Amino acid sequence: MTLNEPMSEGVPRQRILIVDDSITTIRLLADLLSDMAEVFFVTDGREALSKAEEVSPALILLDVEMPEISGYEVGRMLKQNPVTANIPFLFITARSDGEDEEKGLRLGAVDYISKPILPAVVCARVQLQLKLQYMTEQLRKANANLQQLANRDSLTDVFNRRRFMELANSSYALSRRSSTPLSLIMLDVDHFKQINDSYGHDSGDITLIELVAVCNDVLREVDVLGRIGGEEFAILLPDTEQHGAYSVAERLRKKIADISISYEDQQFGITVSMGIAELGEEGDTVHHLMKRADDALYQAKREGRNSVSVCDVEG
Repeated sequence: MTLNEPMSEGVPRQRILIVDDSITTIRLLADLLSDMAEVFFVTDGREALSKAEEVSPALILLDVEMPEISGYEVGRMLKQNPVTANIPFLFITARSDGEDEEKGLRLGAVDYISKPILPAVVCARVQLQLKLQYMTEQLRKANANLQQLANRDSLTDVFNRRRFMELANSSYALSRRSSTPLSLIMLDVDHFKQINDSYGHDSGDITLIELVAVCNDVLREVDVLGRIGGEEFAILLPDTEQHGAYSVAERLRKKIADISISYEDQQFGITVSMGIAELGEEGDTVHHLMKRADDALYQAKREGRNSVSVCDVEG
């Protein structure tokens, strides 16, 4: 949609908040704008601040000259409030002084409407701002989706390797500053290739999705789960010593072994092997922590799989 196009069908009906101490002006603006948006109004500045938070309008039309608190002050306070800071507002004023207009624009106003109000001008300027706000919101959502895609594994929706490593480094720094423990679990699905070979490639995808669901059920909100590659996952456990990590891993291992995975007309189970390491003394790094947990994982594999192996803390 371009700025010259009408709003598309299916676009949510936007909201406008009119702030003016003149009921006559409010009625005039409401009559002009009610076809293009849902109109709310208040008659004083302080009420405008709370109403803006309540209805989250796409645009605020703000009278400059009001008793008790001016439109300029309301605009300044809207910008200072994180809840309303991104709501655009335009000033309605009978003043024609260029300095007044400059003051309003410095406060963050997107436009000015001069009194006496010219209906065609008001409609054109308001419609433009509504379109801009809609397109800005769509762009924000698109950017958020791109950020999500950049940080998440597309199959399981857990953190991908890059984002997991960023969070691991942040947790490492926090652990060092606060002198709190940090443990890491490396988890690998046993005989994953056989699952794909026996039941088909989609069965492997379903297996990983089911495994993640179990992990999400067991882990705390502060724990960090990432897919490192293929069927291998890493779990970061902040403020958790080795014995606590072992308890978590055993609980995971048993729950995963109990699940039955359905694929087409087939049912099968899985097991996992896990390795655990705890952050050691000064000189130990995230790289060392992951290497030791990975070594412990392969020890669990060598010992017959479906087991948890612990690496001793190293300095």
